[in-house]
Amino acid sequence: PLYAHLERTALRAKQFFPAAPDWAYLAGLWHDAGKYQKEFQTYLVASNEESNEQRPVKVKHSIVGAALAGRQRDAVSLVLAWVIAAHHGSLAARTYLVEQVRSKGMPLLKACQADIPLNVLNTPRPSSPEGSVLDTTLGSASLWIRMLFSALIDADMLDTEAWSSGGERPNNYAHIDELRDRLDGFL
Repeated sequence: PLYAHLERTALRAKQFFPAAPDWAYLAGLWHDAGKYQKEFQTYLVASNEESNEQRPVKVKHSIVGAALAGRQRDAVSLVLAWVIAAHHGSLAARTYLVEQVRSKGMPLLKACQADIPLNVLNTPRPSSPEGSVLDTTLGSASLWIRMLFSALIDADMLDTEAWSSGGERPNNYAHIDELRDRLDGFL
């Protein structure tokens, strides 16, 4: 079920971004909210039908999650909207994102809001990340945004891979905390 994918992606993203785990969790929880659209569900059914001679038209889903994230209209909400909108591509210009959320995302969110589970739709936002990282230097904010983006993409891809292959890949890698300790020791 879609909710299971959202929850697993959210939990993975939270693990991957310990700097702001609650924000990473929200990015994962909201990233595919647009897949609750009736049009997207129809697209899935049509894509799976063997007799379908014509490939169905793809339905935008990322912009709905971006609209869900961007409802607060503050800096952190914008960052969440940004990474969610881009999770199948690349980070777009801020002005383009704002226009897309306003013109496409909000109407689509309104149209499918009744189909999104309330625990996804009404998940409370945590407070702003510690140290107001987004209010600091451009370099710090840029890194923070890219790390959140990376955490979401990795979490989504790994969960999708686990579903399609029927299981998790073996994890023989060190945890990020261990890698940080090794780096600190080296430095």
